[in-house]
Amino acid sequence: MKIKNYTKKIKYAIIIILLIISSVLNYLFQIILKINIFFSHLFYIPTILACFWWKKYGLFIPIYLALSLILFPFFFGIIIDYLQNLEQILRAIMIIIVGIIVTALSENISKTKELTKAYRNILFYRDLISHDMNNIFQNILSSTELYTILRKNGNKVYKQDELIEIIRDQCLRGVRLTLNVQNLTKLEDSQFYLKKISIKEILEESIVNIKNYYQNKEITFNIEIPNKTIWINANELLYEVFFNLFINAVKYNDSSLVEIKINLSNEKINDINYLKIEIKDNGIGIPDERKEIIFKRRNHKDKYSKGMGIGLSIVKRILKKYSGKIWVEDKVAGDYSKGSNFIMLIPQAFE
Repeated sequence: MKIKNYTKKIKYAIIIILLIISSVLNYLFQIILKINIFFSHLFYIPTILACFWWKKYGLFIPIYLALSLILFPFFFGIIIDYLQNLEQILRAIMIIIVGIIVTALSENISKTKELTKAYRNILFYRDLISHDMNNIFQNILSSTELYTILRKNGNKVYKQDELIEIIRDQCLRGVRLTLNVQNLTKLEDSQFYLKKISIKEILEESIVNIKNYYQNKEITFNIEIPNKTIWINANELLYEVFFNLFINAVKYNDSSLVEIKINLSNEKINDINYLKIEIKDNGIGIPDERKEIIFKRRNHKDKYSKGMGIGLSIVKRILKKYSGKIWVEDKVAGDYSKGSNFIMLIPQAFE
């Protein structure tokens, strides 16, 4: 977010400097030297830059330059003949026309980028439905067929219970997949609102729900949280951040007891107060070469990435919308097999 703000300021500064230079040249050539040929060609530089950067809102620059080209002599009391005046008007019109053309080109480029992004999203959702949902339905279908056979034979009751559990897990997986797709569409909405919220309630809700989600798993939480209420700039999607991270902590864990430790603390970086959230687990861990890849959209190559792509990519995109960050480290430095430590930074809100 800071980089974008700096970029905007740089663009404004460039345009202001070019406008000042244009006005000085206008005064120097028209008023002092009384030359009306060369200097107006330089007006195309701020015109092109402004209209390319700000599209239709940048048209005020060529309009200002065109008017200054025509009105400067009259403003300083200099009378020019009819032909000179006509020439200045034609040049002014050309400046505005160039601005309109650049604006149209810039808007078309933006539309092309949006269409490309939309097309990629369509392909992503198509692959998501055709691949993930197909796997879910296949697993449910196979389990129900096997369950029917076992029930008819009247044996292996314990095996029937396992199949019922598989069907339940696949149904829950389908529900999470649907919710994640909905969350992706929310993230792509241009109207993404943030508000001042307390993190404690959302954290507690996600803990209760993850235990209900994995009723057959023994999960313990150890939470270190300051006594005072902590306010951050976020929204209801913060629940999805915690829930997806907890799912990964449980899903990629070979221990009979899943241990999740949550630590909240304050951290100040570049004069910005952040809430630092650490979520540590005793799972299988993540090798160094995969620590960045897991936050990308799709990864189905091995046990460290299967099913993690969409969940963790959503987490990263949500935090980016919050002007926050997320990364993963080893819970025990140098030994990834001891578990993972997901670290998040979210800007705090003023109390």
